[in-house]
Amino acid sequence: MLERNEAVILVEAGNTDWKAAVCEPNAEVVAQFRGAEITALSAWLRGREERVIVLATVGAEQEALSLIGEMQDAGFEVYRVQTSEIDGFQHSYENISHLGVDRWLTMVALKHLAKPVVIIDVGTAITVDWMDAHGVHKGGWIAPGFWLMQDALVRRSARLRVQDSVPNEVMGTSTESCIANGCAAALDGLCQRAIEYADTIFGIDGYELYLTGGGVRHLNREILPPHQIRPHLVLEGLAVWTREHLPR
Repeated sequence: MLERNEAVILVEAGNTDWKAAVCEPNAEVVAQFRGAEITALSAWLRGREERVIVLATVGAEQEALSLIGEMQDAGFEVYRVQTSEIDGFQHSYENISHLGVDRWLTMVALKHLAKPVVIIDVGTAITVDWMDAHGVHKGGWIAPGFWLMQDALVRRSARLRVQDSVPNEVMGTSTESCIANGCAAALDGLCQRAIEYADTIFGIDGYELYLTGGGVRHLNREILPPHQIRPHLVLEGLAVWTREHLPR
């Protein structure tokens, strides 16, 4: 059982990377580990003094189960967080278990604001979720992210490669730059449409816009209304869950 004011390690297993942070009582959540290799995460965890881990996984199911078993054997107390009912948030799904834990946690992180929010999470996929001032999830979108869109076009070509960044020129001058620019434009168009819809349901200037995920750098943020970048919103949601659910 947690002692009051005891720090907890938060772990997020995304589609490509693992992230971890230490959750101090009433402190800002800042990622302290990020990497693709579970062995590196395991080594980092073993070097920590904290003995409680709160974990959420989007992919890498077998690796997650392996990590949980390994950490429990090493003396850690491990809690795995999955999408579920939680005070202050009302989902829109017929079956809440079908709502991805990453999307759920971004909304859990912001449910206390008591104002409408739009959350755009840009990673392997780009997701948009609308939540009203009462914590009611109005619904969302899921589409391929920058890398995934490019991959669909170049996968069968030996000559073409996926680009990691958006070219400086608006119009491409090679097949690869044309693909990268086209995919970036698709992301920007999706974001603009999401804002237009938010203006319709919440009113212009009637909501707050939050951007999260490693792919935010692929967006043309100049075309977006005022917004906040919260790169670790999933970990922030884990921190909220921890404070509300773990015995202290």
